[in-house]
Amino acid sequence: MPATIRSTSNFIASAAVTTGSVPLPAGWQPGDVLYIVAVLAAATGTITAPAGYAPEVPSFHSAATTSASMALFSKKLAAGDTAPAVTCTSGRLCCIGAAVMGADQVTWTDVAAASDANSGVTFPSVRAPSVTPVTPGCLLITFHGEYEGTVSVSVTFTPDASETEADDQSTVVSGSSNAGVEVAWAQLAGTGATGTKTATAATSSTTHGPMGIAVAVRAAAAAAIGGQPGGSTWRRRYRRPQVPLWTPLLLTATAATDAGSADDTGLVVTAAVPLTESGTGADTLAVTAAVPLADAGTGAETIVVGSPVALADAGSGAETLTVSAAVPAADAGAGTDVLAVSAAVPAADAGAGAQALAVTAAVPLAEGGTGAETLTVTPSTPAPLAESGSGTDVLAVTVTVPLTESGTGADTLNLLMARALADAGAALDALATIAAGPFTIGTLTAGTAPTAALGAGDQATGALSASTAAPGALTAGTSSTGGPS
Repeated sequence: MPATIRSTSNFIASAAVTTGSVPLPAGWQPGDVLYIVAVLAAATGTITAPAGYAPEVPSFHSAATTSASMALFSKKLAAGDTAPAVTCTSGRLCCIGAAVMGADQVTWTDVAAASDANSGVTFPSVRAPSVTPVTPGCLLITFHGEYEGTVSVSVTFTPDASETEADDQSTVVSGSSNAGVEVAWAQLAGTGATGTKTATAATSSTTHGPMGIAVAVRAAAAAAIGGQPGGSTWRRRYRRPQVPLWTPLLLTATAATDAGSADDTGLVVTAAVPLTESGTGADTLAVTAAVPLADAGTGAETIVVGSPVALADAGSGAETLTVSAAVPAADAGAGTDVLAVSAAVPAADAGAGAQALAVTAAVPLAEGGTGAETLTVTPSTPAPLAESGSGTDVLAVTVTVPLTESGTGADTLNLLMARALADAGAALDALATIAAGPFTIGTLTAGTAPTAALGAGDQATGALSASTAAPGALTAGTSSTGGPS
């Protein structure tokens, strides 16, 4: 198994410091080898190894300025280890810790680590030296340090084209010079010289002090498969070469990236897994994972599994996704099978008014023969009525009913209503209906007309009959003295 960087951590000073505590990288395991690179921006500064850590490369200065210092330390981690503290001359300190898994447990640094003061190197190049490992399959790790002489300016890096960046950090202290460092790696195959690796610094300043370090990490020896004893009995029984009953699987892992205040992404593990040939059908790979669910208390725990689905570009219109599902309905026996679909539909906020949801459905009606087809709609939930106090609570239902076209006449709608009559006891129950009828002002009787109109101030002196006219007007304050003839 090759040695690989499991994860990284860092210490970034926010002011001048003399000590920097580097957290142990996330997910570290006993047996991992932790390499700590430190870059310091301080006049003639020096960097000292944490207790228990070996100085792979002691503190040295950039050829461009003695205000730039760099060093590399290492240690095989064990259970109970805590964050190491790097000490230094007062200045802006920038550190990265890289936990390497799969390294040799005795000699993890294959050959002595090399340093490069970058003499003659011009901005924006930051060079790491070449090393020549003695063991095939080493992991090459290069460290690129940078001093920024222009105050309040930070730096970032782009790795050499042959390498992959593991981490990239910089101090950014206002009113002071700053320090930055990058960690990059490449997997080696043979034992030849690696050649120099050049990163590119990106900064608004050209007053810089570049430095570099390179180290080859030896991988742990593969576990040996049981050897063949030399006895004659064993040789007679096992004449044929013994073939391992397992297939090696090469896994590669990508360290998680620190996303700042957001959640860090997980560890990405990539593996090439051979699939069994299924013949004419598609070969499939089943992956099973045990996912712990957060305890919801008395409710049921749920897990949401999502998959991004690419939508066809609809041009200027909105892209849509249609999802269809065949849902079996429970067999109701002789009755009709029913499928209930529930959906939470957000209603548009109407402001001070009530929100309303309009639902439209096309419902086929059973053919009723010669009569009109009807549709009965029953709400699944009774509609509550507003309490009107002592009066009767009323529910208003509005229905739009199409009228039959009558041609040139007006279209009409006949409504039938059953009305309850008040019980009159022994008498007939009656329904009083008031209708507006025509009335001619000034006419007193049904057969004849009066010779003179009645005024509001006149008084009748006799009774009025159907054949005679009143000689005067009747008033509200008097009455007739006789009956009609």
